[in-house]
Amino acid sequence: MRRLRRYFFYGGLAAIGLVIIFGLRRLDDALGTGRLLLGLGAGLTIGVGGFFVFIVRSQQRAARSLRLRQPPMAEEATASYDWQVVALDGTPFYMEAVKGEILFLNVWSTLCAPCIAELPSIERLRKVISGDGVRFMCVATDADVNRVRDLVAANGWTVPVFVHPDGDLPAVFDSDYIPATYVVSPDGKVVYQHTGAAQWDHPRVVSFLRALALKHGLTSPLRPAATIDRGSSA
Repeated sequence: MRRLRRYFFYGGLAAIGLVIIFGLRRLDDALGTGRLLLGLGAGLTIGVGGFFVFIVRSQQRAARSLRLRQPPMAEEATASYDWQVVALDGTPFYMEAVKGEILFLNVWSTLCAPCIAELPSIERLRKVISGDGVRFMCVATDADVNRVRDLVAANGWTVPVFVHPDGDLPAVFDSDYIPATYVVSPDGKVVYQHTGAAQWDHPRVVSFLRALALKHGLTSPLRPAATIDRGSSA
């Protein structure tokens, strides 16, 4: 089909050229100018036709030489486990220990009001999906471990809280703003991330985490769903 169109194109150009040359020859005879107009017209026709042929052939060669590549596709970021935090009792905790688990990672600070405001909802979320194979870690970036310990004790939080005093988080977890929350799947992919405070015990979050646990075989589809106790909301 492409070759047939090319033949029609070149044939059309040739036909137009012949019509122009024939018309100029008749005009020469009528004006008595010999073959002057015929020569000028033939040269012009050949020149214009050759130019169009050159353009078409150049485009065809360019199309054949162009190699299309796969467009860039968005991929889930890969989590980093090559770092450590410190528990509130001063014990180092190496992130390698959570490899192969679903990780709910919240980065916060005692100096951040939105961070403190959302922590009770993380506490409730952890209680709701306990037994669903999700590891919770709330990592404070404070340099003062005692300040973090006192705040946790004053609020009676039981969600696992750690401290990363130097604040040098891996790039995949390093956000310009806090709180920052990440969900890492057992295969090491960051499947969800959010910057800013949120109501983490919302039913959609519960469903998302349970679906992720079910996908990776960490919970049973027959397990009864727990209910969210709104009476403890802060």
